[in-house]
Amino acid sequence: MYELSGFDVTRTNQYFKLTTHPFLFDSLNIPTWSRLQKPFIPTEAFMFRNYDEMMLLANTNTYLSGQFVNLIKCIGSTKGPFL
Repeated sequence: MYELSGFDVTRTNQYFKLTTHPFLFDSLNIPTWSRLQKPFIPTEAFMFRNYDEMMLLANTNTYLSGQFVNLIKCIGSTKGPFL
């Protein structure tokens, strides 16, 4: 497993679209990849969620229970408001 840092997630420009997806990874400087020596999440528990399920959580105060939620270091935006 790897850790990726140095990027921001932004909305796609509606007037100049590079993709049909509503979000883009925006590189702040040089994104860094680092291999985790000891993964925090067991490999068998690692999975991507359905896009529609994740969008249901946007702009809600939903509490995400679980033992790995405390590993999120920082959620922020340099471009504007959150989703």
